[in-house]
Amino acid sequence: MPASPAAAKLASCRADIERDLGMQLEKLQALIDSGQLIQAQTLLTGIDQRFGGLAGPRSVELQKVFNCNPAQPDEQKRAQCERASGPDATRADLIGRSVSRARR
Repeated sequence: MPASPAAAKLASCRADIERDLGMQLEKLQALIDSGQLIQAQTLLTGIDQRFGGLAGPRSVELQKVFNCNPAQPDEQKRAQCERASGPDATRADLIGRSVSRARR
């Protein structure tokens, strides 16, 4: 039995959303890679607002780039960074790890 027109339309809509989300995450990665972290944070906020839970697993990993700085003096935050990334992580390591996790 062929798919109903409504099911086909829903599948097409979902594919469009996934494609748009993927393009936004690629743009976000390019901003991070080029060191444009303020613009990247703004885009990430917009992605979360627009896509909500659909962006969830990937956007959470990318958010760590902005939340976690292992060099900061606050021992509690530093411990959180180490648990998330390892004790010798640098900001560049966090960016690389977050982006590679977000691609999954």
